[in-house]
Amino acid sequence: MDFNEKLREYRTQSGLSQGKLAETLNVSRQAITKWESGNGMPDISNLKALSGVFNVSVDELLSEEAVKPRYPYESIVEYDIDEIKHFDIKLGSVNCVKMRAGEGEKIKVQLVSDTIENLTELVKVKIDDIKRRIDVDVNRSKSLSEELVKEHLWIFINLPEKYMGDTELATHCEKLELFDIISEKFELDGAVKEIYIAGGNSHIELDNNSPMEIYVADYTGRIDVNQISAKSRLHVPHEYAFKAVKKGIRTKLLFEDRGHFVDDFSVSESENQIEINGINSELTIVKLSE
Repeated sequence: MDFNEKLREYRTQSGLSQGKLAETLNVSRQAITKWESGNGMPDISNLKALSGVFNVSVDELLSEEAVKPRYPYESIVEYDIDEIKHFDIKLGSVNCVKMRAGEGEKIKVQLVSDTIENLTELVKVKIDDIKRRIDVDVNRSKSLSEELVKEHLWIFINLPEKYMGDTELATHCEKLELFDIISEKFELDGAVKEIYIAGGNSHIELDNNSPMEIYVADYTGRIDVNQISAKSRLHVPHEYAFKAVKKGIRTKLLFEDRGHFVDDFSVSESENQIEINGINSELTIVKLSE
């Protein structure tokens, strides 16, 4: 596991936002974003500070070993797949969703919590195989409040890359992390505050009418931000090349570098595209510092 992945995992497990971790270390939020996107490394003083925050050694932070899970309660459901499938995934309200495409032939849905006991009984995962479609539904017991699952339920999903067709995800969560998503189309429908997109090649559509902070690292493809009456920010690495497109009614496309609005720094010809669409919405594309 690379350092940037470990840092993001430790932060998520500790329940810290990027802003809160930045405040704790007395660094900028952009510094945290830069480290987590793999575009920089903290100096030795910040490494020592991170080891203290997460209660691990500097060696553990820098080692290639995977982060050990810190969740006392866990429930796992797996299902074998042998052909390309359209995935329709409905998760409802949770705290964090992490989705990754990888090797193998299984879809794996892992529920974890630091508080909710008996996850298997209280939160049910249903997987239906219908012709060329896989439906994944997560349903919670009425005894679990919306507030509880929003604060104390995380869902990790692994999809088999070689069988991954178009994917639809419906969820309401604080954070959504997408790793190595390779499909013709990936569509989010819901309310998500923070989205991380790392690796992969796809056409990602974000249909979300609440403000979003979107972070992109080493991704190839197209990202559409479709909103009504909302303002969002999309952060890209300093050298990331992309074509910017503005569509819709009364939409705005702005560009920011080092905390200041600047002229359009997109390029007219690129395999990567960022598009704002909708009504009365605004997208600011932020260039991360070198």
